[in-house]
Amino acid sequence: MLPTVISREVEEGIKSFLRTTFPSSTPAFEHTLETFLNEPGQVFKGPYYSLRLPFRPAPPGALPFSEITFPYRPHLHQARAFGRLCGDEPRSTLVATGTGSGKTECFLYPILDHCAAQVGRPGIKAIIIYPMNALATDQAKRFAQAIHADAKLRGKVTAGLFIGGEGDRATAMTADWLITDKGHQRNHPPDILLTNYKMLDFLLLRPGEQALWQHNAPDTLRFLVVDELHTFDGAQSTDLACLIRRLKTRLRTPAKGLCCVGTSATLGSAGSTQPLVEYANTVFAEPFAADSIIGEDLLNLGDVVEGHFIRYHGVPDSTSANLVPADSARTPEAYLAAQYRLWFETEAPASLGDLDTRIQLGIRLREHSFFRNLLTLAERSGRKVIAEEWLLHGLSQMVPAGAASGQVRRLLDSFLALCAHARYRDPNAQAGDRPGPLLRVHVHLWTRELSRLVASVAPAPRLAFSDDLRSEALRRHLPAIHCRECGVMGWGGTMRAGTEKVSPDLKEFYRAFFGQLPSVRLLFPVTGADEGETGQREFNHQVCGRCLTVNATGAAKCAGCGDGTTLVRVLLHERTRRTQEQTKADLGCPYCESASGLTILGSRAASLTSIALSQLYTSPFNADKQALAFSDNVQDA
Repeated sequence: MLPTVISREVEEGIKSFLRTTFPSSTPAFEHTLETFLNEPGQVFKGPYYSLRLPFRPAPPGALPFSEITFPYRPHLHQARAFGRLCGDEPRSTLVATGTGSGKTECFLYPILDHCAAQVGRPGIKAIIIYPMNALATDQAKRFAQAIHADAKLRGKVTAGLFIGGEGDRATAMTADWLITDKGHQRNHPPDILLTNYKMLDFLLLRPGEQALWQHNAPDTLRFLVVDELHTFDGAQSTDLACLIRRLKTRLRTPAKGLCCVGTSATLGSAGSTQPLVEYANTVFAEPFAADSIIGEDLLNLGDVVEGHFIRYHGVPDSTSANLVPADSARTPEAYLAAQYRLWFETEAPASLGDLDTRIQLGIRLREHSFFRNLLTLAERSGRKVIAEEWLLHGLSQMVPAGAASGQVRRLLDSFLALCAHARYRDPNAQAGDRPGPLLRVHVHLWTRELSRLVASVAPAPRLAFSDDLRSEALRRHLPAIHCRECGVMGWGGTMRAGTEKVSPDLKEFYRAFFGQLPSVRLLFPVTGADEGETGQREFNHQVCGRCLTVNATGAAKCAGCGDGTTLVRVLLHERTRRTQEQTKADLGCPYCESASGLTILGSRAASLTSIALSQLYTSPFNADKQALAFSDNVQDA
């Protein structure tokens, strides 16, 4: 995955969707949407970057496993977790390390080591609770692969996935899948149970599920793991705390007889121990010591570049077309090869995708002055996540004078794409150690739902989120209206009988628009060139952009506030039609006569998310096609 390229594709995909959905044929609104989309902090926030060097490896030495073998050299924080969770008296632990840090392995292998020592003893020995079925399903493969890879575990230790739905009903473990048949798990409880907190609640309450616990003595269940612990807050954390207490009561678990583990990339850090420890003590009702938090330990820049001298200084021409994926470079290989040529002024190796070549690329990047300057700048920020504006401002000092921010952004995208592709091998690596990313590049892009949009009543309208406006400014804005058929744009509002002032009240307008109430008023800006095209000159008026009072066409000043500088010429659309029951507003477009073309400008989160997912799943620069969707942290949403 090349995250910098993909984030640009997602942003541009959403912009393209909105441009296509809301094209404007009204001159006054011609650039309104485009300006709004490109204004920082409106529809998009970010990108924000997290640039993390490799995790510090554990020193050579024996690991505390008695029955199994860990397949490679662990990170230092993994080794610290093993030290707490292995042995006859494992200690409750919080693993608060970043995404991609191997949190699952921190508890997986101690659990497997314990189960291997208990082979032949029936009953559930470990429960792993996930906040979502998608997370449980994703992790199931890792459990299956770890068990299958060890001869002491394969065919002897079992793990089951017990979540909602019937699924594939697997009754035996395979190299990459767990037992999923619920009936089989009731009759033959697995050693390790993967589930979610609501399903675990059902397993404790339903009479038909009680066979699952038939072999559990008070000391059988040894480990309880809650993954993504930060998702359990408020009332949900109370539910979880009560569930854990019922579980221990049901299984007659003795005091301090359960080793509890919580994991999260955003839970906190080892530097904020007291609140985290208190939270864990409350949720799990088990003692967590002050040293129970496992934080990540990263190599610093000096560790990574030690022994490597600077050999490359040049920065590519920021105007080069090759910095952007062109039609001829719509594959990761072609794009990376082009960036390699720009930064190192030589042809890229033909085997740029091979592991050894990626390791060599990592060495070359460490020998480039831009790499050291970039990482020094990131460290200077003092933040784990850095705003793009801050990063671009710092990088602008490292590129030739005169480069625009957009050109500096392309240089950053190009270089980080190479960094994300490169691999790092520890100088003291042992046989079996796995090279990891040279730089873990995480890109965070926030997109805002286009709801409650309003436009200023002015000759050149500007869009805004009504929630962002103060009451005084909100009185000078009206909801934006668009015709799907002809692209005409304007404003919407309501007018009460006997008044000449358009109300900007959004709630009142939405109720009137969707209810087709006769109080609806639609206003479309007109110019001398187009005011007669509709053949409805008698409807032409002027609306005051200051107080929203409707004035006659020839008025020099507003009748409401006396201001003559804010009058905007408009076509006031206020037609109605009579039905058998009542009078309703005629919301047909006055320009193309479409009966159902007029709509409120906006796009819901579901539509924008759909576009973003389409970009993620169809991009050739994304080889890891996965997505997790949360809805208020509710498991069954």
